[in-house]
Amino acid sequence: MKPAVKRKPLEKSRLSMAAKSKRSKKARRLPGDQTVFYSNIWSPPGTTRDTPAVKKTRQFVDISQVAQVLTTIDYKTGYEGPTGKDCVNIWSPFESQQGSRAMQVSQSQQNASNLSVAISEHDSEDEQSVMTSVNALSLGPLRMNGSELRRELSADDIASAVSVPVSGPQRKGDNVVFSTVLAQNDDVDMSWNSQFLLGLHEPVRHALFVIDRFLERSRDAASPMEWNVSEFFLWFKLHFIEFVKNQHDVKTTVLLPLIAIKFVEKREIMACYDAIYVLLDAVTAQEDALVFSAASSTTSWQERLTTLQADIRHLNFLLFNVLALEEEAFKPAIELAFSEHAFQRYVMPRIFRASKPKRVVMPWIVERCRVWGGDKAARAYRDDLPFTARFLYDHVWHPYFITHIASAMKHLDAETKGVTTDETDGSWFGCSIM
Repeated sequence: MKPAVKRKPLEKSRLSMAAKSKRSKKARRLPGDQTVFYSNIWSPPGTTRDTPAVKKTRQFVDISQVAQVLTTIDYKTGYEGPTGKDCVNIWSPFESQQGSRAMQVSQSQQNASNLSVAISEHDSEDEQSVMTSVNALSLGPLRMNGSELRRELSADDIASAVSVPVSGPQRKGDNVVFSTVLAQNDDVDMSWNSQFLLGLHEPVRHALFVIDRFLERSRDAASPMEWNVSEFFLWFKLHFIEFVKNQHDVKTTVLLPLIAIKFVEKREIMACYDAIYVLLDAVTAQEDALVFSAASSTTSWQERLTTLQADIRHLNFLLFNVLALEEEAFKPAIELAFSEHAFQRYVMPRIFRASKPKRVVMPWIVERCRVWGGDKAARAYRDDLPFTARFLYDHVWHPYFITHIASAMKHLDAETKGVTTDETDGSWFGCSIM
């Protein structure tokens, strides 16, 4: 009997096994993205309200949306809710909240001739004051003594604010300065954070002073045609407005994200600048009317000139108040957030890159530093510029400033009949580049 032959187990080919495995394996379902981009992060989207509760358990909110919302000053405006609530900063003392005021500025749709009309201020000692304007621009945050009973502004108060000439600078030792916040006790505050703010603010104050003097003298001109309207508005639009907008943009884009400022102060500053920009547009819109009135009759030209001067003084009132408010708020905040070395190393380069146009901004700051801080402050500001910027400053920016900005301001300030050279130089306070 033959022994039983053991048969080898039947081996399946690799190809058949591979084919079978492909048929048996099911496609693996990848986990879906459970992140839901909410239009309103405080409540689920409307499409998921009717879905079962099981599907709602793994929905998430993108943290970048939360960060973006919470870092936006007016993030509450996009959500429905009761209006008219008073904003209170729970982190600040109650006494400081009583001294803070909210300001609402309505956008004016009137022509330039209707800008200067009465407004009203409603306030008491126990609640925040809210300044409202009906078909007019607000006069900005009025600096009143907290112990005085605030009253409603009358037409006489508004007329006096517009009729008062732009205040001149004060001589503090060897220096001349317009700021009343950073210049006290017969001396100018020369701390590093004060010098930074004065560099941005003093050119604006000085330019407004020159403009108001020029308009006041133009009223006594024998003929309207003696005043070159185009030259004034060209300098005003290309240089003055650009500097005002730049100093605001630098503080908004570079400085404010790095320092801690109270919300009510931010809102007040923003409201002031909104009114300032509307008023700047209204002033520039008067150019054609002044040209036509100068060619028509002296009476019409005088009326247009009076309207322009009133709006310039209104603009001066707004800018002086908002710059003083910024100096009061920014100076301690900058000192608290940075040391002098850190500010010069990390913040000033960003400010330099954000300053545009540099041929207007940089020489204006440096040359005005020479007036309120002396040659030492001006030289220090220029030496802090990068090497390439110093070369451009000496060969491009400074010559352009002297030709197009400083000479125009000197022409506006010195074009006076019956005023001696000594009086003009004294009123100019010895601007060194002249």
